Amino acid sequence: MAGRREGVGGETVKKLVLIMRGIPGSGKSTWIKNNYPEAEVFSADHYFIVNGIYVFDKDKIQEAHKKCFSLFLMRTQCLDEAGDIVYGDDKDFILAIDNTGLRNWEISPYVSLASTYGYEVKVVRLNTPPMVAASRNIHGVPPSTVNRMAKSIESSLPWWNEEVVEYKESDSE
Repeated sequence: MAGRREGVGGETVKKLVLIMRGIPGSGKSTWIKNNYPEAEVFSADHYFIVNGIYVFDKDKIQEAHKKCFSLFLMRTQCLDEAGDIVYGDDKDFILAIDNTGLRNWEISPYVSLASTYGYEVKVVRLNTPPMVAASRNIHGVPPSTVNRMAKSIESSLPWWNEEVVEYKESDSE
């Protein structure tokens, strides 16, 4: 069964890829930390961290996403070829894509690649009001841009496994 394999003791072992969807400040990174702290995270944001400081350059966003996908590709190939040898049969492999993923074409390559390597894929969409997200996003994205981005989120393809997480007043980052 894709996404699962039997471990040494007969237990189910996860091969899971989480693909986050949401506007800046919606809580994607926090959701991963709270729900899958063991996940290995791939994010275009990592490209902009220099000496521990986030330095965004809009002219390099395409390069950042290309690097993010390239690292994800290498990791899935590495785990496919040597994961059991390096980690043993009882290791869970949980990988998370932590980008906005507003349009289906942005996340489709991740879904296809993960499925090819036998991972269960779960798309997690965070529905956070744009004004709340804008007030807490750490990237300095203006509220007008966050609002525009919120309006551009496409519905996931019907055959994708999607969990929609609705914002609650008690949510905080």
